[in-house]
Amino acid sequence: MPLDLALTFRPELGCADLVWTGAGLGLDATPRSALLASALADRRAKADDPVRLLAHDPAAPASLELRGGSPRDGIDPRGELAGSRLWLLKWAKDTSQAALNGDETRKRGEEYAAECIAWLARRGLVTSATATWLRAGALRVVARAGATQVAVTRQVG
Repeated sequence: MPLDLALTFRPELGCADLVWTGAGLGLDATPRSALLASALADRRAKADDPVRLLAHDPAAPASLELRGGSPRDGIDPRGELAGSRLWLLKWAKDTSQAALNGDETRKRGEEYAAECIAWLARRGLVTSATATWLRAGALRVVARAGATQVAVTRQVG
């Protein structure tokens, strides 16, 4: 695994910060920082994803504004999209109490997490993703690569 810039997760803010060592930016030889970057960056929504209309910025093209995406997407030589579509869950229905529909939102959380770490699997790491309800309206998604795991909580509904 190549070295990545080290990130530290700040769950109270739902974001990650670069690690400063005192002598410069920290480096991470584990998949942890790569997992964090993948889980927290917003991947461009697919054409059939349910996206709510946002307040329109007249200076931004509507297709970019609504579908989101990472700036990295436009420069990747292989055309691979970065990040995850976990941001779409904020508009999903809270299915934590609905046993009849097969817990669709939780399954989508697992699908989105697996999608965002698939590139680590292509590099030879064993990956997995799970999602569980913490409480009504809060879905906890755990992405794993090798022995490293990252957990992100998303508000739903």
